[in-house]
Order: sequence, then C-alpha cells, then structure tokens
Amino acid sequence: MGCRSSASIALLACVLHVAPDVLAAQAARNSFLELSAGLALKASYGVSNRDGLLLAGRAGRYLAAHTAVRLETDFQSFGAGQDYVALTAPCRPGQVCPRSAGTGAGRIRILSALASIQYHEQADRRGFYLVAGFGPQLLASHPDRSPAVRLATQAGVGLLLDGAAFIEGRYQPTLGAQAEPRHVVLVSIGMRWPPDGRVPN
Repeated sequence: MGCRSSASIALLACVLHVAPDVLAAQAARNSFLELSAGLALKASYGVSNRDGLLLAGRAGRYLAAHTAVRLETDFQSFGAGQDYVALTAPCRPGQVCPRSAGTGAGRIRILSALASIQYHEQADRRGFYLVAGFGPQLLASHPDRSPAVRLATQAGVGLLLDGAAFIEGRYQPTLGAQAEPRHVVLVSIGMRWPPDGRVPN
C-alpha cells in the first residue's frame, strides 16, 4: 500500500473519529452543515454542451431567528457535447465547400466559493427561505479558455423540510465573464446537520 493510500485511510479514520464531536459543538453554537447534489442548467456554450452535474457543501451560522450566514463551495461539471461543423461560405455544385469545425465539445468544470445571507420566512426555520450572495469562481477547465478566476453572484429560494432535508434553486450569473457559461440555474436537494437548529436567545 502506497504512502498516498495510507494517508487517505488515516485522514478518513480521523474524520470519522472527530465528526460526532464536531457536529455536537456546531449544534451548541447554533451552526449547521449541508451537503447537496443536483443539476446545473444550462451552460449556454456553443450549441452542444449538455446540462451539468452540481455538488455543493456549506457551513452556516444563525445570527437571528430568521437570518443566517453561510459559506459554500459548489462544483459544476458540464459534460462534453457533440462536435458540430459550420459552413463558412456558400459553395457551388461540384465544389468542395469550405468548413470550420465548431468548438463546444470539451468538458467545462467550475469551482465556486460563495458567501451568502439566508433569510427564513418562519422563525422555526421550516418552510421557504431566500438566499443571496457572491464570491470567487474558478473556471478550472474549458475547451477554449485557460483557467481563470471570475466573480459570481447568486440569488435563489429554498424549502426546508422538517429541519433536515431541503430543496433549493439558485440563479448564478458571472460578472464580466469572457467565457460561457455566464448564466447558470442550480437546482439541488440535500440534507442538513444537525437536523434541528435552536433559535438564538
């Protein structure tokens, strides 16, 4: 077994050992953790890239009965689309038509780190909530662009069910971006720990 595998096993064992204590401490401080997965709709890139996969994790803390701040990391991965061919000029019968191969067939991967404000409709934090925030976004891979850091903003709405499961939709535009996707809708479902947060005194 290599050093890398041994280190990974040791790290996992450490996480499993300390996780219950960490979660208990977070509950005492009125904080929460969330993990979610879903879809990123739609990379408006070229003509062929498909909707992407979304994975998200976040940590939050309630400042008041209705309001929380949260720090989140989103990973978006848009699969490769189909190559397409575009005609660049009309051609006569019997003549070879000039063509140019279209881009848009490579994978797009995006990593975002956002700070947001979350406002709950109800003081017990169940039901609907609103979220808005911004932060840096790394364009990690792109068929036409080198890696770059951009500024992303977001606004959305969510539904917290019984204090544990939630459904969330967010609109995430990127400011001043030179490469697509510039506008993405993120739809996800997830779970929260601890399931029952306490309202601050």
